[in-house]
Amino acid sequence: MSNQKNLDGYGNSFKHMSIENNNMVTIYCIEDINDLKYIGSTKNKLNVRLSEHRTHRTCSSKKLNLNNSIIYSLENCDECDRNEREKYWINKIDCVNELKYNGRDKLKSKERRKKHYKEKVIKKCIDDIIKQIELLK
Repeated sequence: MSNQKNLDGYGNSFKHMSIENNNMVTIYCIEDINDLKYIGSTKNKLNVRLSEHRTHRTCSSKKLNLNNSIIYSLENCDECDRNEREKYWINKIDCVNELKYNGRDKLKSKERRKKHYKEKVIKKCIDDIIKQIELLK
């Protein structure tokens, strides 16, 4: 596998490693101009993955300035080691990833959305109670 340095369509530099084996995954870091970092994994080329982050702003990477960022490989691993290696890097690097593992398994997307929804409902209820209390003063 060869390391290459390229420029994306926004003039940002990034490194990528071509993945020749379909079972290989790249664990990557996106780092923005403010030194915020996001850790992820992909089977795609890194420039493609960065473009996906820029257009689909639904994960923790939305906290980064993705138009002023670089993406680089931390390591390549086999698909079967993907979650373990991603967990390792998320815990090792100070990053914006909302899920910190510390030995826990990653929640499935549906469970994570459900948990997030419940937290929003609880917060709204608490806010409503506080407003009611303030009206009683």
